[in-house]
Amino acid sequence: MSDRQPLTRDLVLQAAVDLVDELGFPALSMRTLGRRLGVEAMALYHHVPGKDALLDGIVEIVLAEVCSTADDWREALREIAQHYREASRQHPEIVMLSATRRFSSPPWGRTTDDMLAAFRRGGFDPVGAVHGYRIVSAYMTGYVYGELRLQNAPSLREYLEHIDAETHPALHELADELETVDRTSEYEFGLELVLDALERSSTGPARQKRSTGSQRDRA
Repeated sequence: MSDRQPLTRDLVLQAAVDLVDELGFPALSMRTLGRRLGVEAMALYHHVPGKDALLDGIVEIVLAEVCSTADDWREALREIAQHYREASRQHPEIVMLSATRRFSSPPWGRTTDDMLAAFRRGGFDPVGAVHGYRIVSAYMTGYVYGELRLQNAPSLREYLEHIDAETHPALHELADELETVDRTSEYEFGLELVLDALERSSTGPARQKRSTGSQRDRA
């Protein structure tokens, strides 16, 4: 590095994130990263003990952006979902890795804690908070992962050239809508459906309030 900025773990990991965003995972190695930082590869091992720790760390850096401190539980989850999708656009390969890699450390800790805390602030009991966290996480990950898989795929029209209209009529009928429906609105719409259902669930705040009120009435 020209200014000889002291190496830190965060500096190493951010440089790795930038490298993957620019050149993809095939270009990521301790040697390449060291050259980018202006140091010998061995110097990196004082901050990141190996390739597995490096991969865990770059996911940690990206997912650190996926958080919220909003007081309202639904608004907090909306912000987390929005930040996750934004992260997938800025760091597509890293977010794809976060959905598929088995980690040796928990790089998703902050996101998980913020989501669980949001459900608890919303009045969910402990089981409901865990259900809510896992269900919303599955929705976010599944939707975004599906978008990422389509980034370099052929267009739907190219696919339809190989799909018979008589045996797959719905695909051909709704081709325009499949290609033109606003994905951001769709993502937000789906999240609201999930949050509505969780709020009405037996472990959600609305059902608990109704149950408590019924018990008082019987008393």
